[in-house]
Amino acid sequence: MKNKTVFLSVLITSVIIIAVLIVAKIYYAAIALFIAWLTINYREIWSLIRYRKLLPVDERMRESMSKALRNSFILFGMVTIFTIFTYATVPPDLLRPDLEIYLAALLAFIGILYMLSYLYYDRIEANLGRKESRFLKIALLAGGISFLVFFFNTFYAGSIYPSMGWLAFHRAMLIGSALIFVIGVISCLAIFLKTLLSKPKYLSS
Repeated sequence: MKNKTVFLSVLITSVIIIAVLIVAKIYYAAIALFIAWLTINYREIWSLIRYRKLLPVDERMRESMSKALRNSFILFGMVTIFTIFTYATVPPDLLRPDLEIYLAALLAFIGILYMLSYLYYDRIEANLGRKESRFLKIALLAGGISFLVFFFNTFYAGSIYPSMGWLAFHRAMLIGSALIFVIGVISCLAIFLKTLLSKPKYLSS
């Protein structure tokens, strides 16, 4: 009963927000929110369609959901601070995305992060070896740092480099950070998929 109440509350809240976005003609954000809601609640939706009841929430699932929500809120706070900083320091002619596109991208990104976080805590974390876990953390850290390096070298080059003599170094930093970011993302996805598709350790013993 409690699970159904929570599910219906989230559903009604999401429908209201989506309706407001549609009335405001922010269609991209409405579509992204709908996709994010489907992504987050796909297990419950599938259970309702197939079994006409919600999945029972055990302790492990509850812990995975709470950790995934924590990660989503942390990322949302970081992105908000980053956005405020960017809008306050980057000239409008360099970076001013449309509001509906920005909201759509943000909502979709938060939904994807929640899904990946839930999969990690629910099915991947327990099956990761020590070396794979360490490599995953290194890949995530390298991807985050390289993204910041690329961003600041793109929009703050005039403040970072005092003269045209730094142009070659500036280009090297752009290309290098982009390559490291792509390698980091691909490495993380490879570890995720490999661990997700492998047999759980408790079934291998």
